Amino acid sequence: MMAEKKKADPRVCTLSTGVRVCVSPINPATLTDIQKEIENPPVPTRLGDDLQLVPVLDHPDYLAQCEQRDMERASAMMDVIALFNVELVDGLPEDSKWIKKLAMLNKIGRLDLSNFDLDDDDDLEFLYKKHIAVATEDWAHIFKLTGVPGEIVAHMETGTE
Repeated sequence: MMAEKKKADPRVCTLSTGVRVCVSPINPATLTDIQKEIENPPVPTRLGDDLQLVPVLDHPDYLAQCEQRDMERASAMMDVIALFNVELVDGLPEDSKWIKKLAMLNKIGRLDLSNFDLDDDDDLEFLYKKHIAVATEDWAHIFKLTGVPGEIVAHMETGTE
């Protein structure tokens, strides 16, 4: 009897950081709810030649607010995906150097850890996935694996509406 070859799980990948993760699909309702939570900025208007209000979509303040909204939405999606859709295949590292580095960032005011308990395994796993395991270049691939719609992925890669 021949031993069966185990097929590699397509959801498992090695990130650019060397961390192996298993990525699962995101619930579309969750994605929609996240997007709704961060509101669109009000569109500025001006009085047109016909004395009607005309939207000014290229106003610098409006464009800056749209960029801020997009960054907040992306960050919220990354938080939810790190929490629900990215599992560490090999668990947290035995070495706690990464915790000390995050604590140092907190100490010098570059990272706020006040809402986290560094003695809590769930908090540590979330912090590790968000700040250590997944690098910037990994997010587009993770978004595709989770089923984030292509137009959102494209927008995040190019920064366009």
